Amino acid sequence: MYLLMMLMVWGSPNQKIVLLDGSTVHVVSARLDHSMVCCDMPDGLQMFMSLGMVDWERMKRVNPEIFLAFFPNESLEPAEKIQRDRKSIVITNDDLKSMPQSANQPPPSMVADSGKVAPRRNGPVIEKIGVPGERVDIRQHMEQDMTVVFDFYADWCGPCRQLTPKLEALARKYPDKIAVKKIDIVRWNTPVAQQFGISSIPYLEVYDASGKKIRNGNGFTVLQYVEKMASGW
Repeated sequence: MYLLMMLMVWGSPNQKIVLLDGSTVHVVSARLDHSMVCCDMPDGLQMFMSLGMVDWERMKRVNPEIFLAFFPNESLEPAEKIQRDRKSIVITNDDLKSMPQSANQPPPSMVADSGKVAPRRNGPVIEKIGVPGERVDIRQHMEQDMTVVFDFYADWCGPCRQLTPKLEALARKYPDKIAVKKIDIVRWNTPVAQQFGISSIPYLEVYDASGKKIRNGNGFTVLQYVEKMASGW
């Protein structure tokens, strides 16, 4: 059942994924990968997001195919009708272990634990991580043998929108060297902004292949540092 639904999702163009903040992401396909929602984008890139970022209750109505691909044993009835008070779906480690595996999903032994590095992925790594505004453990988002740039931004931030294409261009130019992970602070004084002491955005933190922080600060200043570092590769 699970594999059948995965094929249906892959073959249907212009799929929509609705996030908890109300925004919509248009994708070609979606699947579970490294305990994340892996989205194949219309421009050929991949975007990864946490399961907790998706408004699964709304997905029942907007895109039941994707909902059933991830939760084949769930009902499509509204939460009120099945007498559940569920604003979002929480997936435990036991739930993930019991899910049938797709051909593209690694076995549980390969899924990264806290503080460990996930196996290398093919292609440029450009993804949103964490729940917008909430604290995030960036140790869980390191990449094997890669420099990881964490981009703290907000949708309303004009300079952030100017920085984004430059960061993504670097990740595409050096797909085996640089990964970009985007963290939405939503607004000032949210838990994640307080966690990293962010007083201005765009704000970047850069970690080398060993997981050591090597640079942080103003997005454009840190970007110049990363560009200079990459030019020496």
